[in-house]
Amino acid sequence: MILPIIGDEVFPDIPVNEKPYKIGDRYTITVSNPQLSGSTVQVRFFRDSRDPIVVPITTGEIETITLLRQCTGIEVPAININGQTLIDGSDVGSMIFTIDDKFNYYKEKPISLDNQTCTLDCITQDQLKQTVFEKCCPKMVSVVKGNDDQNLNQKVRTIWDEIGVGIPYFNIVFYPTFIEYGMVKLILSRILYGHFDINFLLWKYNAEFLKDLSSSRFCNFVQYFNNTLFDNFNLYFKYK
Repeated sequence: MILPIIGDEVFPDIPVNEKPYKIGDRYTITVSNPQLSGSTVQVRFFRDSRDPIVVPITTGEIETITLLRQCTGIEVPAININGQTLIDGSDVGSMIFTIDDKFNYYKEKPISLDNQTCTLDCITQDQLKQTVFEKCCPKMVSVVKGNDDQNLNQKVRTIWDEIGVGIPYFNIVFYPTFIEYGMVKLILSRILYGHFDINFLLWKYNAEFLKDLSSSRFCNFVQYFNNTLFDNFNLYFKYK
C-alpha cells in the first residue's frame, strides 16, 4: 500500500511493477478547450530519463484546472505508507510511515506554528529530511462500526455488502483501500497533533481534523479525503 504525493487531481496509471510515487517524478498536465463538454486532459508522466507516459483523460465536468508547479528538485511534503495485514487478514499488522519534508516530525508535539502554512516546497536533495515511523497492530477494528465480536475484515465486508458501491474484489481492492484510508488519517493525525492515537479516526473528530489539515502545510492531502470514493468512508467509523 503506497500513497502517491497528493498534489493535483489527475494522475496516470503506472505499471504495477513500479512504485506509484518516487522522488523526482514529474507530471505535465495539458488541458484542451476547458470550457467545452468533453474536454480532454492529457497527462505526461516522467520518471528518470525514460520516455514519458502519455495518458489522455476525457471529462465533461471540468470546472477548474490546476496545473502542476514546475519543480526541478523534490516537491514536499510527501508521505509513503508500506504495510500489511495480520497473517489471517483480520486487522492491520505492521505499518511503516515515511514522511519526506524539510522538517522532521519525531518530537511528540503538535505541528509547530511556523509550519502551519498551506504550501508545497521545492527543495534540493541535501535539504530533504525523512521521518520514519513503524506501528505494529494499531487495532483499526476498535474504531470501525460493526458487531463487537467481528474482526476488522468481517466489519468491512459487511460495509461492502451494504453500501453497494460497485467496487469489485473485496480482498484485493475494497479492503486494502479501506485500510489505506485509515492509515493515511492516522499518520496525518500524528503529524498534526503530535502522537499516534487510533481514536483520531472516530467520526466525531473528522470535521476538526479536516479543518486543521486544510490550514497546515499538508493541506493538499485534503484532496485525498474529498475523493468521491472516500466521501462517505468516515460514516463507517464509530462516532465515539
